[in-house]
Amino acid sequence: MNFNKIHLRKAREIVLGCALCTSLATAAFSASEEKEPNFVRPTIEYDEIIDPGRTRAGSSLMSSQLAVRSDRTERAIQLARRAMKRNPDDLEIHKALAEALEQKLDNQVDKDPQLYNECVKEWLIVLRNGVGLEKGNNFRGVGLDFAFGDDEYYGLAKQRLKHLTGYAPKPWETNNKYLARVLRPAETTITGKILNRKTDAK
Repeated sequence: MNFNKIHLRKAREIVLGCALCTSLATAAFSASEEKEPNFVRPTIEYDEIIDPGRTRAGSSLMSSQLAVRSDRTERAIQLARRAMKRNPDDLEIHKALAEALEQKLDNQVDKDPQLYNECVKEWLIVLRNGVGLEKGNNFRGVGLDFAFGDDEYYGLAKQRLKHLTGYAPKPWETNNKYLARVLRPAETTITGKILNRKTDAK
């Protein structure tokens, strides 16, 4: 792995940890404030303060990761998708979106098939390096990730896919074949004929 890439990840983890501590402390303080009779909920979010123009993918990514950790699922999905629009080739963003989508699925009794399918596809991108610097190492999803994949991406994605679908992709299985095997129909339609009782009685 690239030396600079490792340092970048470590720096991101440190910044995220500091931001998380600040967020938790602020949340605790806010919880006590909300009990005040004249409390007014803030109209601006943290990501809007650090990125007023909403132009940087990194700020949306960090805010999405923080939102997941504080169980603000809808906000996490919104921010991850915003970051995706700005930088769709960042594997960390796909991972953040997959985590946020899975958190929402975990809270559903009847799993939304569209949400489920999107979540599976995002984890598959993370597993197979579908984007980023190493995306050329696979051909249609078949590559050597099963032998050289790391725990942070490959190991986690494999675990989450098995949890979601019951199956992890086989090393020689293409993306399309795996998705055809595990995805759910997005829509179900019922067809029938409306019968007229008076006409049928004759």
